Amino acid sequence: MKKIFILLLSLVPLTLATAQQTGHELLEAAIAYHDPRGQWPGLQATFVFSDSRPGQPDRQARMHLDNVHGNLCVMRQQAGHRVVRHVTGNTCRQEVDGRPPTAAEKEELQLTDSRCLMLRNYYLYLWGLPMKLHDPGTHVSDSIYHKPFNGKETLAIRVTYDKEVGSDIWYFYFDPQSHAMVGYQFFHDESKGDGEYIILTGEQQVGGLRIPAQRTWYTNADSTLLGTDRLVEVLPLEHRH
Repeated sequence: MKKIFILLLSLVPLTLATAQQTGHELLEAAIAYHDPRGQWPGLQATFVFSDSRPGQPDRQARMHLDNVHGNLCVMRQQAGHRVVRHVTGNTCRQEVDGRPPTAAEKEELQLTDSRCLMLRNYYLYLWGLPMKLHDPGTHVSDSIYHKPFNGKETLAIRVTYDKEVGSDIWYFYFDPQSHAMVGYQFFHDESKGDGEYIILTGEQQVGGLRIPAQRTWYTNADSTLLGTDRLVEVLPLEHRH
């Protein structure tokens, strides 16, 4: 009987590590942790951010997100101006201090449709993870990787994209027990070890959603600190198109 008990104990770590047999199953477990009620597709909220970069003052921003109607609006101070970028679908509209920008302001503040859409994709993708890994054009590895990340053992999935979506290779790291997302990493060329890794800390509760509260960015090559993005608070949607 004692030998049987010891054998069962020896199997426990293996069982925990293989509870999810595929990358897709691990992703679903992570989404079940972060969005157990399936709220992300219908989320309507205002996100308040504070971003810091080495040698620069902190920057404040607000993202007004309406996933129901496909609207996103980013407001921030730039060069002494209140700059607002509105996106509905793939249509962009920009404002400077509550009015249409001048030609000079468009150039100075990079008020182009391409940058507007890039910022929309940036905010939606990173603050909507891991739910955004359900988006079309996303390819999740069948394999689950057992990899150390930030000094801890994690379970990871490898993600690639259709070329019209993105060319980078991503790894997403999850706590083996809770399946909380603890970080991610991307490479432009994995064989060269370029790109960046991002450590997640803390959580903000938004209804049933658990959204990572802080992202700290480093280079893959030498762990140089690039910056920190903090989610200060999440409020009811303040701005509607």
